[in-house]
Amino acid sequence: DTGSTIAMLAVASFVSILGFLVVFRSNQAWARFWEGADLMQQARGQWVCAVSSLFAFCTRDEAKWEKVATMQGQVIRLMSLLYAESIARLCNGIELERLGLNGMDMDQLVALDDPDNAEVKIELIVHWIQRIVVDNIADGVVTAAPPIVSRVFNELSSGCVKAQAAGKIKQIQFPFHYAQMLGVMLVVYTCGVPAMSAYMMGTCWGAMGS
Repeated sequence: DTGSTIAMLAVASFVSILGFLVVFRSNQAWARFWEGADLMQQARGQWVCAVSSLFAFCTRDEAKWEKVATMQGQVIRLMSLLYAESIARLCNGIELERLGLNGMDMDQLVALDDPDNAEVKIELIVHWIQRIVVDNIADGVVTAAPPIVSRVFNELSSGCVKAQAAGKIKQIQFPFHYAQMLGVMLVVYTCGVPAMSAYMMGTCWGAMGS
C-alpha cells in the first residue's frame, strides 16, 4: 500500500545518506593518516640528509678528531631526541626509545623538561643543533664553505616544517558537528531498522531475514 511504499522510500533514502556519510568520513580519516605518515617520513629523510651532509663536511685534521667525535655524538643524540619528540607529539606524549643524552648540558635538559617548553620542544632541539653547527664552524671542525653548509640548515628547517604540518592532524580534529550527526544517525539506524523491518515484513521471520 501507499504507507509501506513511503516507508520503504524513507528508509532507502536514510540508508543511502548514511552510507555516503560513513564512506566520506572513512576516506577523510585514511587521507589524514596517510598525510601524517608521509610528512613524518619526509621529515625523517631530510633530517638524515642533514646529519649525513654535516658529517661529510667535518675536517680530516687528525689533531681535531676528538672535537669531531664530540660534535658528531652531540648531533646524533639530539637528532634521535628530535625525531622521538616529533613522534611523541603525534602520539599523545608516548615515550619512545632514543639514544642516551650523555654529554648534553644540564641546562638544556632542564629546559627540555620545563612544562612551559612543551609546545616548542622540536624548535628548541633544532635550535641547539644549529648552534652546535655554528660553534664548530668557528672552531674549524666543520671546514666546508658556509654556502655549502647552509644546506644542513635548510634540511633541518624543512624537516621541522614537515613535522609541524603533521602535527595539525592531531591539533585539528574532525568536525565535531559532523561526527555527532553521524553518531546520531548510526544510533537511529541501529534501533530503527529492526522496527521498520518488522513493520514492513509483517512477520518476525521476515524481519529477522531482512
